Amino acid sequence: VMRDAHGIRPAYYYIDDVSVEKVPCPALSDSELILCLGEQATLIAKTEYSSFQYPSIQWIDMANPGEVFSTNKEITLIPDYSMSFKVINYDDCDTGPLEGSVKVVVNPVPSVSFGTDLILCDGDVKILDGGEGFAGYQWQDGTTSRYYPVDSTGEYSVVIINEFNCDATDTISIQFNEIPLVDLGSDLVICNDFYPVSAGNH
Repeated sequence: VMRDAHGIRPAYYYIDDVSVEKVPCPALSDSELILCLGEQATLIAKTEYSSFQYPSIQWIDMANPGEVFSTNKEITLIPDYSMSFKVINYDDCDTGPLEGSVKVVVNPVPSVSFGTDLILCDGDVKILDGGEGFAGYQWQDGTTSRYYPVDSTGEYSVVIINEFNCDATDTISIQFNEIPLVDLGSDLVICNDFYPVSAGNH
């Protein structure tokens, strides 16, 4: 250990200034989610900083603004109609409560129905109709027209797509049966006698 001429060990002191400043909470981001009816939505309270976590969140359904819909950072729902939410952060921020909004747009799905399965006769042709006014049609073999002619036994299906890019599908089974044959024989001439005629065993 080093000492000076008087036998005293020198001491060293370091002084630094540290300034602590509270950083304002990042704003909640506005967002919009587009769904088809029946789809599940997962809504997350997001900020401009993905790593920031708000400890106190309230979701307010703007259709019922006097009630708190949820206090979770993330909510999952299957909405039947379009909804708008206000997201409020009640954390201790210098700027006070911060708000954002989330809009959930629910678009309608199309509808298609072929009815019950069919039994037809050989030689018949069934025209399947995918419906009027849709943006797209996709049949089981890749055909993309609205109408599909059927003349053989099988299962037939179509996927229809509307202007919102929502889809629906239906399937039908069609069976074609052989037409039975009947033979009454040659023409006959009889005189006041009874002659039985059979149409066969079909």
